[in-house]
Amino acid sequence: MPKSIRNKISAPLLAVSFVLALVLLLAPLSRTAALAEPEKPEVRIALSKDAFWYRPGDTVKLQVTLNNETDQTLKGVSVRARIHSVTGTRSDLDACFEGKPVRSYRLKETLGSDLSLSPGNNGFKFDLTIPSRSFSDGVYPLTVEAVNSGDVMAKAISELIVMDPEETEEFTPLKLSMVFDLSEPPHQGPDGIFEDDELARECSASGKEPGWYSSVVSEVEKWGDHRFTFSLSPVILREMLDMTDGYVVREGEKEIKVGGDSTSASDVASVVSRFQEMAASPRIQFLSTPFASPNLETLVSLGWAEDAGQQILLGDMTLGEGLESSIDTNYFFPPGLEANSRVVGELNDDMGRFLLLSPQLLRRTSEGRKLATGLTLGSPVEIAATGDRQVLALFADARLEKVIGLVEPSGDPHGVAQCLLSDLTNLYLERPAETRACVLLWPDWWRPSVRIIDEVLKAIDGAPWLESVTLGECWAAVPPIEDTVLEIPELTLDSDGYFTQVGHARNRYQDYSGIALTDNPVLPSLERNLFISESKLWQDDGEARGLEYAEAVISTVDEELAKVGIPPIGSVTLAGEKAEVPFSVINGTSYDIKAVLSFSSNGLSFPEGDSLDVILEPKENLFEVPVEANKKGRVRFTVRLETDRIVLAELDIPVQTSRFNTFAIILVGGLLGLIALIQALKIASRRKVGKHKKHQLSEAN
Repeated sequence: MPKSIRNKISAPLLAVSFVLALVLLLAPLSRTAALAEPEKPEVRIALSKDAFWYRPGDTVKLQVTLNNETDQTLKGVSVRARIHSVTGTRSDLDACFEGKPVRSYRLKETLGSDLSLSPGNNGFKFDLTIPSRSFSDGVYPLTVEAVNSGDVMAKAISELIVMDPEETEEFTPLKLSMVFDLSEPPHQGPDGIFEDDELARECSASGKEPGWYSSVVSEVEKWGDHRFTFSLSPVILREMLDMTDGYVVREGEKEIKVGGDSTSASDVASVVSRFQEMAASPRIQFLSTPFASPNLETLVSLGWAEDAGQQILLGDMTLGEGLESSIDTNYFFPPGLEANSRVVGELNDDMGRFLLLSPQLLRRTSEGRKLATGLTLGSPVEIAATGDRQVLALFADARLEKVIGLVEPSGDPHGVAQCLLSDLTNLYLERPAETRACVLLWPDWWRPSVRIIDEVLKAIDGAPWLESVTLGECWAAVPPIEDTVLEIPELTLDSDGYFTQVGHARNRYQDYSGIALTDNPVLPSLERNLFISESKLWQDDGEARGLEYAEAVISTVDEELAKVGIPPIGSVTLAGEKAEVPFSVINGTSYDIKAVLSFSSNGLSFPEGDSLDVILEPKENLFEVPVEANKKGRVRFTVRLETDRIVLAELDIPVQTSRFNTFAIILVGGLLGLIALIQALKIASRRKVGKHKKHQLSEAN
């Protein structure tokens, strides 16, 4: 092993301070609290060590703090340590985490005797040497007890990791990818106004405790040799970008304007800038993920695969623009890590081909349960799906998720880090010679202090049997399981009233999309609110708030469509066989819309067609439709303004036509001609008779 690594891992780690110990003693810790025999224990105990792991022969430096909660000095107190038998599997650690390690011991030693405990905190330092010959690689539960007159007053339990990497014949580090799930419900309401200032606080670097996002980026910058992977919520990134130039936040019934030069906006801008720097670093990977964290299984089951694809596309676009760096869309993070074979098949062209999935999906089939049984699954698995692409999945480590849930309530930085490293060590020891991967998913609900993040990274960084990698590097280094194609079936979708309501909003959004041009100013907010209403984040206890976004879609569409209409007009009289029928369409919005005018009549025909594609400007739009009269009298002319989904407006116009029957016109014309001919003949006959009489008269004279 390189000397630099040896020096790094052998350097003493800082012990927990007495102030922290006091805090720990006053809180009910899941791991280090004394097992209370009386209702009010006289003594509480806190424990820390100078390192997270040791070699055989090393000396463990213990810091033990005993809090005497009585008003009297307690004398004759002894402190003893017991190192229990090695844990053979990961699950063997459960007893230790739950405060009930196995009773068999490898070592018993009294660390101090005849001690006096004054009221309050009493700190002690002890040395515990690990015998070189009787301890092999493994994780050993460690119990430290305070004893008085043979009675155990308090005890604390930790783990002692003993490893000697230099003595390992085949040393293949476990490839560990830490993935932060940075998703949460949005903070902007349907109207774009922030409902609270929580996001600004999460980005704050000042104050007693830095905000979550500020803590994460600070730790990423601090641990420059560590590699990280992020699933950053696109909708949250979009909100951060909206805050950087100033924003409006609702406080009760008031709307407060926060300037772009404010501390809040500056803190958010700093986090965004640091995310952008991270995205440009090869040691940081950002995963493709849908815009508003929808459950893809639900959307596809409802027949809304188009929405799912659009959410993925918008998520990638938002991340790329916000991070000022393109992300590799081959690596995909489905929200909740839920994606069955149907999802993979129907979204084949939209989602990446390297997926991070939930280990719970393995429980849906016997083949999946077989993969999850026994030693930990540490290799990618091919997912069965339609299409010609091979889709490979890594499954987040279920065991680590359980450990996080067990130790999270303690709030003890050293204890949390020790538990995680202990479990990872037993995972490595399952198959120390094989190339395997492990995904430690940092769940979205776990947002500990910066001290806990730092301790966890310190523990992992100091363990040479763990190699920090990005998620993409796992796929590059670890081959998939051969001759295995896993089918992940759908679960039966329960009838859900929530998505019935969202379905109404979706229909109205599609109605509106039929009139929208590409530069429509209303469409982006409608799409945002619809996608947010589809989020899986509302399905637990936030349905009422999620439906606010759906209702906003419906009301906005109704308001906008109500601004478009065809005003009524009086009857129209056609002066001839061919004429034009005039009417107008009012577009009361502030933008152009597209639609179709369609015409019908019971006495008119349309020589230029019975429909017309139109772009309506935001004003009164005048039209004259060429028509031909097919009959005389009063007829009906109907005009509809519509899209392929809905009728926006409809108007019936009475039309009076004076067109005669063609045969009648010819007949009348013929009769008139005949009359004219007869009349002409009569006139000609009279003139001839007149001339004859005149001639006779002249001869007589």
